[in-house]
Amino acid sequence: MTSRIPLQQVHGVSGSGSPLASMYVGPLADVSPPWLCDTPPAETLSGTQLFAPETLGRVLDQFAACFTVDDRRAVASMWAKWYFHLVLLPSLVANVLLERELPLGLDEMHVVLDEHGRPERLYLSHDGLPLASPKTEHRFAGLLAHLSAVIEVLAPLSGAAPRVFWSNVGSGFDYYLGLLETHPAMWPGMADACWQLLERRELDDGQRNPLFQPVRCVTGEDGSPQRVRKLCCLCYLIPELGDCGTYCPLPCRRRKH
Repeated sequence: MTSRIPLQQVHGVSGSGSPLASMYVGPLADVSPPWLCDTPPAETLSGTQLFAPETLGRVLDQFAACFTVDDRRAVASMWAKWYFHLVLLPSLVANVLLERELPLGLDEMHVVLDEHGRPERLYLSHDGLPLASPKTEHRFAGLLAHLSAVIEVLAPLSGAAPRVFWSNVGSGFDYYLGLLETHPAMWPGMADACWQLLERRELDDGQRNPLFQPVRCVTGEDGSPQRVRKLCCLCYLIPELGDCGTYCPLPCRRRKH
């Protein structure tokens, strides 16, 4: 039986020298891995602190000040994209390439925000534990529980429907899995169980899978294949951000491009 102990404990603050960080090569060479430490720096917020409604409300106010239009639904959606990037990519790297699950309980992880309130850096206590099961749904149980807890706070606080945030998660999931397919440590079929999560309409308990087919392939007006999100992320509501071009599911916005 595989021992369920952390792969590595790092004393002090460091994002390098760990098995997880060693995977940040090839298509991930320009991305920073999570930082690992026993005691996070004073400027960090634990997940429990960050996702307290009062705290997150202040953070979204701070982030909204970057834009001329404060549509709280769009602001929260954009903020969530930054946050999901911090969590999704390392989770998939650990899951697919190392077959490990990162410590993502809200009281286990910490985040540093930049001067605008944008999620900037993720701190973890260790590189993860061996997957309890290789089955599709089980291997992502911790990540899905974390995301559910986050979205349960974001949705009522912003007024955006939970499916907007799940769509952001699914879009990121789809993109990062595609990125990992080009990783030098990948071999054929290695990510099949992960792709299957995006193809299941229901989870094992019979509940709707919020990550079901977040991106679809359509034929563009020029006859070329295009990948399009299932649901709009609302970024077009903020003038400075524009829209997602051909990736946007709104036909009127795809035609502009």
